[in-house]
Amino acid sequence: MKLTLREKVMLVVIIVLALALATSLFYIANLIGKEEPKPAQQPQSIQAMRRRIVIWTCWEEGGDAWSALQDVTGSYAKELDVNITIEYVPLDEYKYRLFKSVQHGEGPDVFIAPHEWLLELAKSGLLIPINVTGVEEEFPANILEAVRWEGEIYALPLKIEVPALIVNTELVETPPKTLEDILENRLGVKKGVYPLVYPVDNAFLSSGWFYGLGAYYYDPNTGNTKIDSVEGEKVLQLLIDLANAMPKDVNARTAIKLFAEGKAGMTLGSPWTINMLKNCMKDLSAIEVAPIPSYLGEKARPLMCLEVVYISTLAKKKGLAEEATEIAKHMATKGSLSIADKARVVIAWRKAYEEGPLAQDKILSGFYEQALSAVPAPPTEKISEVLCIVNNYIRLAINGQVPVKEALDKCADEIRALGAS
Repeated sequence: MKLTLREKVMLVVIIVLALALATSLFYIANLIGKEEPKPAQQPQSIQAMRRRIVIWTCWEEGGDAWSALQDVTGSYAKELDVNITIEYVPLDEYKYRLFKSVQHGEGPDVFIAPHEWLLELAKSGLLIPINVTGVEEEFPANILEAVRWEGEIYALPLKIEVPALIVNTELVETPPKTLEDILENRLGVKKGVYPLVYPVDNAFLSSGWFYGLGAYYYDPNTGNTKIDSVEGEKVLQLLIDLANAMPKDVNARTAIKLFAEGKAGMTLGSPWTINMLKNCMKDLSAIEVAPIPSYLGEKARPLMCLEVVYISTLAKKKGLAEEATEIAKHMATKGSLSIADKARVVIAWRKAYEEGPLAQDKILSGFYEQALSAVPAPPTEKISEVLCIVNNYIRLAINGQVPVKEALDKCADEIRALGAS
């Protein structure tokens, strides 16, 4: 029988539909009784990478502070179910590598660095603010203020570097409360022993009396200084008087040597000074650290530098901001106890000094007490240049090369020019 064209087309359509139906029935029959396939699991190494938190520090690899940091973060990582890697970065390369790596989506999630970097890092968008709920009251207000920007906290204070009065109690039984006690020799120091020896032209060590009288070095918000004020003149004249009562041209090394040999009853220094004294004194049991004596009735308020814990934007991009925050909090609070114990550094956590070994430590607790009245260095790298300028003009005035007022006027001019640049 011969089919018409219309009938041929209809037959082809029927055959195609029949084949499609048969294929569908066959596929359904094969699925019946079978479990739905599970998505392939990612290799464990990929999962681990996604739960990996990188910490950067300039603390020397293998040193006491580094080892303590490893212990502190290693034990806490298990609680958070993350892997932690600590990487050493030299300080002179640190900031360059930080900016470069974060721009490429690499680098640290958490990092320890100077608090003076805060403004630059925050303005560049490299940091995320830290939720300090639960720990805010555990740090002194003046220290926490150093890491605040536009109303939010951008780092947690960890380590303190602040000048204070280091006393050999075998030579000076009671630390003096006022500088006048030293100048008028009311301490009963035996003949042949200098009451106080330190590098007077060191602007960081001598900052307490300038800031105590309101003659601050530099305000980053205005670019101004008050070092050329009447109060600044009084302090500079004081430094000249102190220098005249010491051996000529005292520097950090000679001051430490005289103190270690029992030829000086006191010195001004930072925790770094204590580490140097360990190398030349067998026994530090007679050493005590006390606040810098007041001058003209005003409490000394020295500059203070901090090493703080930052959280980078990478942690947020990786979905680990919460874990990074918990690690940062632990490092700056309970974890810092181990760092203080092993590395003998001054930590910022207030609770550490309320009870336990640090509360009885006459050296570390002494520096901490001084920090409570200290002024955090302005959060700008210009402060290093400012200190160099002040160093220079203090030295010129002490050596009699430039009169006091002229020295301070020129010093202020250079600082203001720097602030305007």
